[in-house]
Amino acid sequence: MRYLPRKGSGLNRLVIVALCTLAVGCGSDDSQGFECGAHFCGSGQFCKSATGQCGSPVGAVCATVSQACPALYAPVCGCDGVTYSSDCEANANRMSLRADGECPGF
Repeated sequence: MRYLPRKGSGLNRLVIVALCTLAVGCGSDDSQGFECGAHFCGSGQFCKSATGQCGSPVGAVCATVSQACPALYAPVCGCDGVTYSSDCEANANRMSLRADGECPGF
């Protein structure tokens, strides 16, 4: 299986932790559970905001961190401003979506 690289910088882990910790209150460590809006997420999950609601706990759900993604290019714009090759690739990077399609300006 071939994986498509995502566009953007390697700093999204820092951005993810900042978004989760400050705005949504979710954890970035898989070793224990954490709060996600009205939910409690477990190991292997992340707090995924509703599309277009970056950092908001309203509509946030616990989503499974993707372990492998198909070779598919259906671009999505992450809340960190990075274009990911697919929703699966964004999930693998624990990133909620700003919108479908490529991020503007990239």
